[in-house]
Amino acid sequence: MMSESGFVRDRKIVRCLRILVLVSCAVLFTLPLAGVGISAGTSGGATAASAVAGGTLLGLDVRDYADNMAAKVPLAERQQIRHYKVVVFWNEVESRDGVFNWDYYDRQISQILADGAESILLLLGWGVPGWAQDPAYGENAAMAPPRDLSKWYRFCGEAAEKYGDLVDFYEVWNEPGWDRDSAAQQIHGVVHFGGQVETEYLPLLQLA
Repeated sequence: MMSESGFVRDRKIVRCLRILVLVSCAVLFTLPLAGVGISAGTSGGATAASAVAGGTLLGLDVRDYADNMAAKVPLAERQQIRHYKVVVFWNEVESRDGVFNWDYYDRQISQILADGAESILLLLGWGVPGWAQDPAYGENAAMAPPRDLSKWYRFCGEAAEKYGDLVDFYEVWNEPGWDRDSAAQQIHGVVHFGGQVETEYLPLLQLA
């Protein structure tokens, strides 16, 4: 049974995480409107706000952008999208310990930039490589904290070194609240974070 002090501590962690998410959302949706990433020749925030009112300031969560979107959608239509979210799968980048291959993501991000992106958000965290997985998490190990957190720190550092001049925002894991004992798991069998969000997500966030 959890002690009262432990319960209070975990509630504080959850509250801090909620505040962090709210602040992150506020930054994500406010900064572009304040002129961050607005193309040269526009009137900054006023133009961006007008674009929102007109429904033309659009974002897209993309996968295989260069191989699908760019190949199938005319450029004029693709350029209606201004902001992009790119999911970076750790196991695709570092399939072997210490060996990084960014070729796929180089191609995607280069095409997104060529099409006139105003901002890019990288989602880091899904797909923990087999060599880094902690077997204690069983079938959820690919979505749980790795056995050695320094490996996670190194991966995030490599991503920042690689794309820091091009990427505007980072997201650490996707919907970690859908953890191994969440309602989503109990009702639908869906897990996005193989650990406990209340106690195991914050260290990943801090390191990233």
